[in-house]
Amino acid sequence: MKSFKLPYIILAAGVFILIFNIILGGSLTSKYSEINGSYKTNKVEVNVLNNSNSLENSSFSQDDMQHLQKFAFKNTTTAYVAEKKSSVSYKNSHSDAEIYGISDKYAMFHQIKLKSGSLVTPGDKNELVAVVDETCAEALFNNDNVVGMHIELFNQKFKIIGVIDSDKSILQILTENGLGSVYIPVEQMLLYDMDSKITSFEVNLSSSGTTGQNISKVTEALTSIGKSADNYKIIDYNIEKVILAQKDLLMVFILGIVSILILLLAVKDKSVYICSMIKSDLKGNYLKDVLRMRSALVIISVVEIALLVTFIYLIWVTVKFNIYIPPNFVPSELIDTTFYSDLFKSLIQDKVRNVGYVPTYPEMKLNLLSIMQNISFSIELLTGFPLYFLALKLLKLKEENVFKTLLYCCILLILLVILALIILLILKMPITINVKGVILVFTFIFLTLLRYLAIKNKIYIDNKEECI
Repeated sequence: MKSFKLPYIILAAGVFILIFNIILGGSLTSKYSEINGSYKTNKVEVNVLNNSNSLENSSFSQDDMQHLQKFAFKNTTTAYVAEKKSSVSYKNSHSDAEIYGISDKYAMFHQIKLKSGSLVTPGDKNELVAVVDETCAEALFNNDNVVGMHIELFNQKFKIIGVIDSDKSILQILTENGLGSVYIPVEQMLLYDMDSKITSFEVNLSSSGTTGQNISKVTEALTSIGKSADNYKIIDYNIEKVILAQKDLLMVFILGIVSILILLLAVKDKSVYICSMIKSDLKGNYLKDVLRMRSALVIISVVEIALLVTFIYLIWVTVKFNIYIPPNFVPSELIDTTFYSDLFKSLIQDKVRNVGYVPTYPEMKLNLLSIMQNISFSIELLTGFPLYFLALKLLKLKEENVFKTLLYCCILLILLVILALIILLILKMPITINVKGVILVFTFIFLTLLRYLAIKNKIYIDNKEECI
């Protein structure tokens, strides 16, 4: 009994890894866009490196921001922020929190969901107002119904005008540092905390392709205000999303290529069978007589081959994609030792510049999503496929009935898709189904099952004696 169940248990495990990671990949990509607010990933972010020569010279003033908005990024939305850890209090309650001095467009670049009240608006820049998250509200007031209350920060009383609903997804749990967050107008933070500096800004720039034009534009903008790009980490999230989504596309591509190879083998088997049959008949008959005797079979076989080729083409159209490789990783000539030497040096220099760099909290979330995508891709490639093909091998050795196995897989796939969606709901992740990916998983499983099991049961190959 155990030996009977084992192949099916392994098959279920392999199929679950394949289907879950395809669905998870789409959810991670969707979350990547979601946490960037209404502009999603159509933005470039500039952060001061912690080890820059002089934070005083590398940080930005409001005059710098106004200059960028007026000239370099005219008619383009820009947001900037000053941040630090500080103590917040209400009467006898005290709590450490992440303080963000934000410009009025900050919320357009980040996922900020209000539970009550309002966000910082352009009219609030001269007002002592604050927006707190649930964590901070609970720490100071033991409840989140605090709109209209006051907190003390930088020896000033700030009126709470809004409460932010905390992100309860697995992403928040993994990046949680236990501190609440307080958002105040950046003008007030710079006025009442002399140590505060604007260390980050974001600009809404849609994808300009994959040639780094957005980063070049930002670099030129920094130069226009007397800043060196070497002192900043510049991130084009248009490109970052392309790189993240490639893992999904690559996995679907692998599933599609394996399916295409199986179909090509089926075309070869059918072609070889027809040719060998005609060749055998030609030993005692003329070609025209053979074609007349076998006309029905030849026509059916040609139609079958045409359908297989059409299916191959449709799969290829579905799975093909343009892989992105950063321009600085592509040499003008295949063999260019100088290029590779310079590339290696630049990578080392980037590592040195980034030593001690602490990513911002939003950037940390985005980095974690990228890591989760890499882990998902690795598990699918190194565990999902081996388990699945091991199960097929065991089923083939046991000579399991192909129709029984196909029925089991059909029911299994439906149940596993539902299970994957339930897991995403539990993890509070977006439900975004990669339809192409799911269809390719179904196609891949159906074709591999037929190839590995049906050949033994002589389903793919017509019985020659029945054709005579």
